[in-house]
Amino acid sequence: MSKSPLHSGLIRIFLRTIQAVLDGSDYGDHFVSSEQPLRLSDSCPEPDLAIICGREEDFLFRHPESARLVIEVCLPTEALDREKARIYSEAAVEEYWLVLPEKNRIERFSAPGPGGYGEHTVIPATDSCTSLIFPDLQIRLADWLI
Repeated sequence: MSKSPLHSGLIRIFLRTIQAVLDGSDYGDHFVSSEQPLRLSDSCPEPDLAIICGREEDFLFRHPESARLVIEVCLPTEALDREKARIYSEAAVEEYWLVLPEKNRIERFSAPGPGGYGEHTVIPATDSCTSLIFPDLQIRLADWLI
């Protein structure tokens, strides 16, 4: 399925934002991945964005098996991306964001467990969504929506 200009544009903006946070912090043992596989127990999703613990060189011959933070831009894939929440939670992805530009919000999931995420917060586009793991990472969706 072809991605819309908004979907692609938000991924590029978030990628640049995340990279700046990682470059300017003590998170030197992490890197950001875009649309690349995660080898999970029963699937191999390719999240729009993922912050992986380790160095990129550690994954030349294998895919990462989890991520600290996964972000999915839901255009037009909301139903599928909501289903992925269970998969990511079971893989111990600590934080999962659903970016819903058509609904003017970001949904942040945290506290993963075998039955899904224990915490769910809805952040309106006019507020900043701050990562619980990477507190320097803040995204305000309204900055890019017209």
